Amino acid sequence: MPGFPLTVASQLSCLHQGPTMIGATQTAVTILGQLVATAASPIGVIVCPFAPSGTPQPCLTVQWNLTSVKVTVQGQPLMLMPPAGPAPGTCLGAPGPQGIPVMKFSQTKVSVT
Repeated sequence: MPGFPLTVASQLSCLHQGPTMIGATQTAVTILGQLVATAASPIGVIVCPFAPSGTPQPCLTVQWNLTSVKVTVQGQPLMLMPPAGPAPGTCLGAPGPQGIPVMKFSQTKVSVT
């Protein structure tokens, strides 16, 4: 499936609007001056406000579920955002899966499969 590679500048949030940060695990390839994200790149949720009944149960990480089948960087496939549809990932917290992430911004100049 074709998609747009994520970079460290891609902006996601958890389902509860907590911003995220994509960690750089490689320094060899950039798109528009930003390091590309690979399957090894962690996505951490900075601050998730989810607190049902006043008990904090924040999202902690995002597990990304779409990677390139043809393009790798240092042996790791690129994380991809599909051209249409919801973000292909899962927000995870201590109690387990908590919904899908929301894509706020990602580059759309380079597309790969």
